[in-house]
Amino acid sequence: MLSPIKNSNNEPSAGRKPIGVDHGVKRSRRGRKAAFCRQWRSDGLTRTIEDRVLPKLALAHRHDAAGGPDTAPGAAELEDFLTLVLADDLPACIARIERLAARGAGLADICLGLLAPAARRLGTMWDDDSCSFVDVTTGLGMLRSALYRLREICPPDMPVHDGSRRVLLASLSGDRHSFGLQVVSEVFCHAGWDVTVAIAATDDELVEAVRGRWFAVAGLSVARAEQTGTLGRTIRAIRGASRNRAIGVLAGGPALSGAPDLARLAGADATAGDARQAVAQAESLRLLMASLEVAVGQA
Repeated sequence: MLSPIKNSNNEPSAGRKPIGVDHGVKRSRRGRKAAFCRQWRSDGLTRTIEDRVLPKLALAHRHDAAGGPDTAPGAAELEDFLTLVLADDLPACIARIERLAARGAGLADICLGLLAPAARRLGTMWDDDSCSFVDVTTGLGMLRSALYRLREICPPDMPVHDGSRRVLLASLSGDRHSFGLQVVSEVFCHAGWDVTVAIAATDDELVEAVRGRWFAVAGLSVARAEQTGTLGRTIRAIRGASRNRAIGVLAGGPALSGAPDLARLAGADATAGDARQAVAQAESLRLLMASLEVAVGQA
């Protein structure tokens, strides 16, 4: 199921042909663009980008680094917060988040240093039978409430100002655990991206999404090891149907955390270990693909 989190007002209308355009030329340019994209992903241009362009982009994103030790949550604070979650004390959880924000911790700091680790700990405790299914369900509900409050007290860094920062974030078919993707979507929204979320999406649903709307980047969350076997097929389906022929594909999630090469082998342009990295990588891909558009237009 697709869920738009934040929409731009500048989306081009679909299905209308602009006056005075030679559509044969337009199709020819699309063909050149697709061919250029294939070349870019397969030959020495990739090495040039990695060696020369990405270091500059990394410098541009240094402000996205985690907060310092006086602002970001620490290990002791995580343990205290988890105790509050298990005690079903939502007001205390909210108060803890508000104190962190007041001392300078940003949305990404709190999401990645507190909410996401707490959710992972709940999953681990369920696996080793140290808490019940009811405890996990109640705890995740509290974490969602805390995330909604965090959204209120940490306004976005920048508004959505155009259609160039548009991302489709999806968990793959069979994965119904949505909290991690919610955290990622909030960090993207906070960074000024127009976000659409697809939970447990099939290939057909993803194809319909990218065919119906222009996206700069598609981000895929791979939760289980068995999903890595079909990741390549999913990426090919997205690229084949996308309205943006130069769409960037970002892959991450628990199944890829210890094996990032699997994402590259499946055809992803980049991988990320957490939400902050995902935003930085998506911005890099957006800039690179925009450069690709210019190169194709001049070809």
